[in-house]
Amino acid sequence: MLKRLLASLRGAPATTDERPTAPDAGTLNEAGLAAWRRGDLAAAEAALRGAVRAAPDWAPGHANLGMVLCDRRQLDEGFACLREAVRLAPERIGVRVNLANALRRQ
Repeated sequence: MLKRLLASLRGAPATTDERPTAPDAGTLNEAGLAAWRRGDLAAAEAALRGAVRAAPDWAPGHANLGMVLCDRRQLDEGFACLREAVRLAPERIGVRVNLANALRRQ
């Protein structure tokens, strides 16, 4: 648990132990994270948008999309996604930290 908290403080992706209810969302999320790690932000955005469409109530999908959008300098939409993730899962500290870090970097 400490490892996950420390990772969240560094702005790590929101996925760890929680799985979406729609199986396609998890696959799309993983593809989006892989593209993000490679630096292919357009592909990451496309995959993560698909994950959010597949599981609109899954906070990590919104959080990861928000981080990618912020990296692409689409700040208004990125902040909206991060805020939605906080609304969906207010107990997830990592999601709140990612929002705070994104706001601080603007």
